[in-house]
Amino acid sequence: MSGNESSTSGSLFPTFARALRRLGWRPWRSWRMTSGLPRDDEAGQQWALLRLLTVAADLGLPWAPLVASWAEDHSGRRRRRLFRLARRLKEGTPLADALEQTPGALAADATLTVRFGVQSGTLAAALRAAADQDRDAQNLIAARWGRMLYYFAALIVIGGSIAAWITIKIFPVFQQIYYEFELETPLPFRLWLAAVNFAVAYGWLVPI
Repeated sequence: MSGNESSTSGSLFPTFARALRRLGWRPWRSWRMTSGLPRDDEAGQQWALLRLLTVAADLGLPWAPLVASWAEDHSGRRRRRLFRLARRLKEGTPLADALEQTPGALAADATLTVRFGVQSGTLAAALRAAADQDRDAQNLIAARWGRMLYYFAALIVIGGSIAAWITIKIFPVFQQIYYEFELETPLPFRLWLAAVNFAVAYGWLVPI
């Protein structure tokens, strides 16, 4: 390819990229190996927004620019929701009303706490208490999930060890008995052996 053709191609691609970017589609920036996995849990995102609102209330900062800037760091439904919240705040909607008109921006109990803080004149303290309470609830949920994962991991290790011992020690004995007496191998026996052979043959794909 000549230098002139290369420069022409290079000038066309950024134009095409800008057109897609204006449409909100940026696959070269958002794609990754784990793109099919959730990037963050909804509760964690709501807690982060709650902390942002708490800092803004403590420092006396305007809500709308902070929420709009925060929305830039998100994508998909969460991004659109935050931009709607920022637009309502920019239009002069009170914080409690804007949150109630944007379902999912905060948890229902946090939104109720904001309403109470606005009416009682203790918004900053109410936001701080809601953020601390929300974080404690998330830590409790995370601890429960951690114990559940440990339980399933132990169950898999113990159950896998027992299954391997049966396959290695017990099944060959029964297989020899069926062979010597010229008996047909039962269907569950054959299915188990087929599953074991498949796991041995393709088990290396699991780490990948």
